[in-house]
Amino acid sequence: MFSDPINTQQRIDLIEGFCRDSKTKHLIPECINDLCLGYKSKAIEWIIKNEDLDSLLSVNNFKLCHKYLEIESFMFSLSLENKNNHIIFSINPLKIESQCSYRVYCELYCVETQSQFKRTHLFKFRKRISILKHQSNGTIQIRKAGKFESCAWPESLLNISQCENKRKLTFSAHINILDKTQRNSIPISPSNNNKPFRIEYKWDLTRYYNILHDISPQARDTKIYSPNFMDDCWCLWFQKSDKSSDRNQDLYTFGLQLLKLPRNYQQGILFKGRFSFGAKGGDNEDQHVDPIEFTYYVDYRHPEVKIKNIKNVSWVNIEIIMQ
Repeated sequence: MFSDPINTQQRIDLIEGFCRDSKTKHLIPECINDLCLGYKSKAIEWIIKNEDLDSLLSVNNFKLCHKYLEIESFMFSLSLENKNNHIIFSINPLKIESQCSYRVYCELYCVETQSQFKRTHLFKFRKRISILKHQSNGTIQIRKAGKFESCAWPESLLNISQCENKRKLTFSAHINILDKTQRNSIPISPSNNNKPFRIEYKWDLTRYYNILHDISPQARDTKIYSPNFMDDCWCLWFQKSDKSSDRNQDLYTFGLQLLKLPRNYQQGILFKGRFSFGAKGGDNEDQHVDPIEFTYYVDYRHPEVKIKNIKNVSWVNIEIIMQ
């Protein structure tokens, strides 16, 4: 996962360690070189500083646009806008008829504030429309140009107060076009004997709470995402609960998010979920409660499931059963 601050840094440290060790032998292993190139090709980094940063943080409705970029058949730009003392980060497709028609997996991330956002988006084109207006002296026709829908993170995700005293802001984007080959590349389909397909993922949370505690209280929509699992089809997330208070400061909402539909599930997935959680007790033994079971339907229009408000947990586990 591109935007996971912990795992990404671990990978970068590993790459740098290999490169430093190999440099003494005047040879960088081919696998490490390919990995470095992979990071370079997938990560789009945009650094804002000096006058641009001052204007972005102080002028309402101020907008910055990155130069136009192209990934395969997708042509787009990145933009930042100060809207009512919140910074909106968005991906904006180029307005051309030959634009990419597939769904696009998007991750947006700010390094300094650790603000994150994930979504699979269809940059569909809204066709040009004509409106007839009747007036006393006749009828006039108003034509409105069509446009593509941008993908932006929630307005309340990044507050200006979180950026104070920052010498620069580094915004990153990861974009993956989910064409037919990529969508159907994983062998996930109902078996011949109609047995359900089952996956399970456990997420260790012990290193993530410090990240959330460092985030400003004004950023109520800030989410911490797990690494993607099952070939990047799913992820877990948690955020401060809207029911948290001074007495329940460690109350978090946990949820599950669909990122892309696997083979033979192109309309949506009706699945059974089994969610368990716990904390380390005495002598590091896992202390947990009975799991939560639920049945839910997800698709690209409704990809999220809010599961439960929990506090004082160090791990969560999700089991997904698809028929």
